[in-house]
Amino acid sequence: MSPRRLLPFLTGALLASGLVALAPVAPVAATPGDPNEAVAIVVNGQGSGHGRGLSQYGALGWAIGRGDGIARDYNWILDHYYSDTVMGSASVGQRITVRMLSYDGASQVSVIAANSNAQWSLNGEVQPGSYASIVARKVSGSEAFDVWGFPYAVCPTSTDPLAWWQYLGRASGARSSAILGFSVPDGDTPATLAANTLGLCGSTGAVTHYRGKFFATFNIEGAVRLVNDVEVESYLRGVVPRESPALWGDWGYGLGINALRAQAVAARSYALAQNRYSPYAKTCDTDTCQVYGGAASRPSADAAATNKEHANTDRAISDTASMIRVRTSAPTVPVSTEFSSSNGARTAGVNFPPVDDAGDQTDFNPFVRWTRVLDMAGLASRAGLARITRIETEPDPTLLAKGTYGSTPAWAVRLRIYNGTQSVTKTTAWLRSAYDLPSESITVSLVNRDFASSNDFVFISDSVGASVATSSGSGELPTLLNSVFDTATYNTESSRCTVGSCSPATSDGLTVARNLTGTPDVAIVELGYNDTQSSLGSEIDQVMQALVGKGVRVVGWVTMSERRMSGSVATYAAGNRAIRAAATRWPQMRVLDWDGASWGGAKDRWYTDDVHLTNTGQAEFALWLRDRAIELAGGRPGSPQWVVKVSPGVDLRIPILETAGAPQSGVTGVSMNFTVVDPAGEGYLTVWPCGSAKPDTSSLNYTPRPLDSLQ
Repeated sequence: MSPRRLLPFLTGALLASGLVALAPVAPVAATPGDPNEAVAIVVNGQGSGHGRGLSQYGALGWAIGRGDGIARDYNWILDHYYSDTVMGSASVGQRITVRMLSYDGASQVSVIAANSNAQWSLNGEVQPGSYASIVARKVSGSEAFDVWGFPYAVCPTSTDPLAWWQYLGRASGARSSAILGFSVPDGDTPATLAANTLGLCGSTGAVTHYRGKFFATFNIEGAVRLVNDVEVESYLRGVVPRESPALWGDWGYGLGINALRAQAVAARSYALAQNRYSPYAKTCDTDTCQVYGGAASRPSADAAATNKEHANTDRAISDTASMIRVRTSAPTVPVSTEFSSSNGARTAGVNFPPVDDAGDQTDFNPFVRWTRVLDMAGLASRAGLARITRIETEPDPTLLAKGTYGSTPAWAVRLRIYNGTQSVTKTTAWLRSAYDLPSESITVSLVNRDFASSNDFVFISDSVGASVATSSGSGELPTLLNSVFDTATYNTESSRCTVGSCSPATSDGLTVARNLTGTPDVAIVELGYNDTQSSLGSEIDQVMQALVGKGVRVVGWVTMSERRMSGSVATYAAGNRAIRAAATRWPQMRVLDWDGASWGGAKDRWYTDDVHLTNTGQAEFALWLRDRAIELAGGRPGSPQWVVKVSPGVDLRIPILETAGAPQSGVTGVSMNFTVVDPAGEGYLTVWPCGSAKPDTSSLNYTPRPLDSLQ
């Protein structure tokens, strides 16, 4: 088929088999296993976090008009997610106490002040003197601290000698009270530069600056606790840019500021509703509560400071000063306005009425749809089963009993895992925790082997392939190809070139091909990103010569993503042309068009930098490679499909193979369906059988409509 003009997508779904468009792989006597045996589990999910209340990505989508075509302000966004609440007002000048979790049980607390004006206090009374550094060490066997001062900014370790430091005294007092305090004179002044606020030394010597002041105490069990006592509005300056990217305020020609305003109100209300560690602290500094990153940071005590606050989030906080969410039945009580990164298509409900979330369903949201591939044996072991024969989701009666979950079934499911007739149930929270999944709103499915072959398989790649298959045979791709081939070799390495030295890689693709052992039959090569694109064609020839010389009968070469641009030119377009051209010189070579399969705005979330892959991208790449490997060996995956970006004037050959790799005898025709997706303008496609003359007429004319198809 040959498209002329523009760049449509082609999706070919096999409806009947028998016509061979490519030279078929010769049938191989296989020793098949059970093609119906499951080898992996695919988890498809939506959202990131608990799904309750405001979605941060959803707020951005609504703010810039991606939800329903109307740009929504922060009042509308908050009313949408917290529909049973209204806007209220907190008292001006309120303070909040924040437990610094990483200092729990610390034997030492050390602070610095850029202006050498750090002070210490004893049971609330400021003591004489100002210092560049103050360190307090817990007295062994006692609920007390010894305190020293120093005229230079230093972050000593807990074992460093303090012979040159000035001993200031011993602090002791009642549990949960402000026994020992640290401050600078202008720590509560909003205009104080972030770098001039009090700096807290970390265990590595790095420093984080915080507004307000600190106190050290002992909790009711006698364990050390460190607390930041700070005005709420100053506290939010360290929270909002950690929870929502400050640059979102510039999105949509500045409309994104409403997402940050909504975040500021939600964060303020949530913080003021907390009273987790009474009597010494109300909230904490990690995502156990909400992330609080302070005002500035330094890699060391004497290094330059980097501001962690941002003008956009400062503006959002100022624009919504003192605003909180309340319920009409308690108009002065702040509501604990939960929020998470992404809710998926509908919020989970529970503490707020569930709502549809079209704002969350945007291409720039990496969590709107996500995928993971799980190892079958590993999950079976975790579930206490010898093997898994079936897995499904079903309504979770415990969650449904909570009421509002029932309006969002996707968030109210559990797993039922079978070994024959034996089954166990597991919560989706269990699965999320076991595999660090983004959320609990999931569906699951088994991937069967589908095909077993006595062929030997080889995979050679750079870092993109290494993200799904390590040389030791771990990763998503080896999991999916478990026992599909007689043997499988994975030789993957970051920074690898096709030919030539590319440090720090230890071997290039040519060396790997030349050193293959055994009798390899089928190979997939994913190389080219690290090569000079103009010379890639000749390098491919060298690798192909080596592989064919080793007896490899069919080689699939993976195209590179053309997302990355060099000016107005796709960086890897020339390399992909070289790959396609090489396939015309080598009858053993097939082009595996990953660029086409991963093209389109909705698939941007598969990429971290237009080349390397997110966790979802890795899962999708591995699933795609698995299908291509089976096709190359002459099999047919359970759901054969090709999704290809077609360049003008380039003929694309679609392989249609029988299970054994050869056409069924007596077949004279084939039925296929092609769909043109997202064409940029008018054009046409021509489809014809390989080996016959290309017709002059088109098979499908298309216009820039969302969908055109040909059967």
